[in-house]
Amino acid sequence: MLQQPNFGQRPGMASGPMVPMLSEVASFGQVGIQWKGYSVNAIAGTQTYTISQPGNMRTLAGATLFGLAGLPTTETVSLNVNSNLVIDNIPALGICPQSPTGHANNGMAFFPIYRPLEGNDNIQFTVIGTSNVTLFLILYYLPG
Repeated sequence: MLQQPNFGQRPGMASGPMVPMLSEVASFGQVGIQWKGYSVNAIAGTQTYTISQPGNMRTLAGATLFGLAGLPTTETVSLNVNSNLVIDNIPALGICPQSPTGHANNGMAFFPIYRPLEGNDNIQFTVIGTSNVTLFLILYYLPG
C-alpha cells in the first residue's frame, strides 16, 4: 500500500495544512497588505478580462470573489498571472465567502495565491458561465 505520511503537512513540521494559518495571514497587516477591487459584468459563455494592477503590487497574496445579485452559482473562474494558471477553472463559489456552505478560504480573509510580481505583470481573469452575472474580484497584495 502506498503511503505518503507528509501529504498535506508543512515541510519540517509534524502536522498542519500547507496553506498559511489565519494568524500568519493576519501578520501581513503588519507589513501593509493592500487590496484592489475589480467589477466584472460577465455574460453567458467565456469572458476573459485583463486586470490592471497598481504599479506597487509586488506580491500577489490572494483573491476573493463576490456576486452582486446573489451567489455566482454556475460560473467557474480562472486566474492567470504571467502565463501561470494559478486558479484553474474552479467553481466561483470556491473563493466566494458569501457561500452558505463555506468556501475554500477556510476561514481566511482570502484564497491564498502568493505570487511574486514585477509591477508590469499580465493578469487575466476568466469567467465561464451560463447566465449574465456581475462579479467583484478583490486581489490582496503586498506593495513593494
